[in-house]
Amino acid sequence: MEDAGDVIDLNGIEGLAYVREAGNALEVGAMTRQRALEFSDLVRARCPLMHEAILQVGHRQTRNRGTLGGSLCHLDPAAELVAVAAALDATVGVTGPGGRRELPFAEFPAGYMLPSLAPDEIVTDVFFPLWAPGHGHAFV
Repeated sequence: MEDAGDVIDLNGIEGLAYVREAGNALEVGAMTRQRALEFSDLVRARCPLMHEAILQVGHRQTRNRGTLGGSLCHLDPAAELVAVAAALDATVGVTGPGGRRELPFAEFPAGYMLPSLAPDEIVTDVFFPLWAPGHGHAFV
């Protein structure tokens, strides 16, 4: 039987869960829970498309445990946060032993439900460009 590898719990790593405005972008840590995005006043005010989308994610239990980074790495083509990252041309911050790199979201998928991460890399943060106030949006 082939070894399935190791499972590493990222919950204990400090500094990977936050939502903040950085210049003209919303910067979100990869371990930020979907529920935190749902109730973030900053997300509601500055990235209303994400706020509308997050309300469509599963149910409360899913949003309590699911993270932004997990959703993006799963790359389900029907996933709400994946659609938001694609629509906003997000940039994904990736870190590994070789250092940090940033990928435009268009370059993040390597294939169907497969992120372009090396086996020793993790997603650390995501930058979502902010639209000007009053910009139209809808998530259906």
